[in-house]
Amino acid sequence: MGAVAIDAMHCISNEQDWEIHNAIFQSYSKFSIAFQLLDDVLDLNEDFAKNQFNWLFMCYFQKNGHHILNPSQMPVELKIEILQLAECYFAEAKQLLPDKRSCASGFETAIDYMSQSVKKVVVLHGRGI
Repeated sequence: MGAVAIDAMHCISNEQDWEIHNAIFQSYSKFSIAFQLLDDVLDLNEDFAKNQFNWLFMCYFQKNGHHILNPSQMPVELKIEILQLAECYFAEAKQLLPDKRSCASGFETAIDYMSQSVKKVVVLHGRGI
């Protein structure tokens, strides 16, 4: 849905600048990946109960050669690793935004907010919560 909004903004803008459109779209792509990684850490129990794909389950399987039997067994270190990966994607999303463009300022604020959220979750998981 975000991609549709970006395309719609491009269509109704007066500038019709494809360079700006592509930069925002690339930023959104990185943002979406980061957001999904954060969501997978936060929704671990729910995803397990619903047998949904979760990046942590896949990483656990790749590292251990078997599926996790209980989400409470998920190593905190793996959660933090995924959260740090999300932080990297949020940083890349911010770097890709065009400089000083009003169309990107709200998105930049959202990226900053989500990046701060990741840092808070890392602290909580570091404490074993």
